Amino acid sequence: MTRRASRLLAALLVGLSAACNDGPAAPQRGTVRISAQTSGGDPDLDGYVVILDANTNRLFPVNGSVDIKDVVPGAHVVSLEQVAENCTVNGDNKRSLIVTAGQSVDVIFDVVCVATAIAVTTHTTGVDLPTAYEVTVNGSPSVFLDANASTVVSRLQPGTHTVGLSFPFDNCSVAGGKLQTVDVLARTTTPVAFEVACVPLTRSKKIAYVVDTTINLGDQSWIELVNVDGSGAAKLTLGSSPSWSPDGTRLAYSDAHCVYNYYAASFGCGGGVNIIDPETGRLTGVTGGNVGFSPAWSPTGDAIAVVRCCDQFGAGGRLSLLGLGASPSVELAIPGVLTISHPVWSPDGQRLAFACFGDWSNWDLCIIDRNGTGFARLTNDAFFKADPAWSPDGKLIAFTRGAAVALIALADGRVTLLAEGREPSWSPDGFKLVFARDDGLFTIDSDGLALARLTPGKGQHAPVWRP
Repeated sequence: MTRRASRLLAALLVGLSAACNDGPAAPQRGTVRISAQTSGGDPDLDGYVVILDANTNRLFPVNGSVDIKDVVPGAHVVSLEQVAENCTVNGDNKRSLIVTAGQSVDVIFDVVCVATAIAVTTHTTGVDLPTAYEVTVNGSPSVFLDANASTVVSRLQPGTHTVGLSFPFDNCSVAGGKLQTVDVLARTTTPVAFEVACVPLTRSKKIAYVVDTTINLGDQSWIELVNVDGSGAAKLTLGSSPSWSPDGTRLAYSDAHCVYNYYAASFGCGGGVNIIDPETGRLTGVTGGNVGFSPAWSPTGDAIAVVRCCDQFGAGGRLSLLGLGASPSVELAIPGVLTISHPVWSPDGQRLAFACFGDWSNWDLCIIDRNGTGFARLTNDAFFKADPAWSPDGKLIAFTRGAAVALIALADGRVTLLAEGREPSWSPDGFKLVFARDDGLFTIDSDGLALARLTPGKGQHAPVWRP
């Protein structure tokens, strides 16, 4: 091919390319965004359907949006369909709009729904209130409700309904009875009120204790309760170190735990002190009770003594007093003592006894005044000492001495051995003690007579007698 022919061919190709590019461009489209804003009760469960020009439909939530893309520019009609009978669209549910090429058009539907429902309200007075009520409608469980609260049970059919209130104890009465019959109208919320009055629960004599178990290779500690005759043992809650409030209506306990982190060379701790009402199950925390072990409730009711553990070097066993109410919290500095365990209060709430380890070679019994003064060691011998329990008359302290339960007289330091066992606790009248052995809990008179089994079973320990 000659040079001239090549130039002619190139020109021809350029011309053909230009001719192709000069054809009509593809038309631009637009987008329609449809949104729904729904208020009120009993909205649609399955959402709405939006229809564009009777041939394009989309399903979307009652409070949501959907985009319809690639819409040809021009006039269109959008409608909202499948709206429940109890719901109304503000304005027309069909909207006309103009779509512009390359633009988005917003269409918003406001929908208001009206419930067919019952509004249940509880008002409770008195003491020992239940933690929750169960509300039933026509015999079927519906919701749980606090002692002073309200809730709405909706999506009901118009007609006659029976509303019931139930609770686990018999110390409360309901004005007009636990069942109310009401006529419910369509698109109406009908009020139902329960007035409840509660009197103090009957709180029987109990002994709280801990049971250590292993479940799925994991260790667990449960607090259980048993009658003083050994009957009626029952689990209460996960935890350890139970301590009764002075009036015997609540238990303080600890679920604190610490694990040594080898990589960080420190202890990581969690949990702390909680309070539970054994009869109602009402659970509360204690301000400042995080990572508190071995709680001991003061007889004056204004503080809980705890053991703190641990710092980054593993040192622990610091004695702290958690103030309740307006009482401040303090930590007691004990000179010469490296660590302590199991604090217990004197009957007047002015002193504490505990097991202590310090600049000497063994665990002993120690006491200190509540204000941090008057520290003294009560024992000084080769036996291991732990688990002190102050007698109700303030004259004796029961404790674990080696493998036996012993008594020490505060007047002269004389020690008396009672029986094989550990972790003693006094009865409120001071005539008996309960303590643990490897095969269960036992009781014994304070003079060492009348030894008797209370419960059988392994892993039971830390018994405490209800005041």
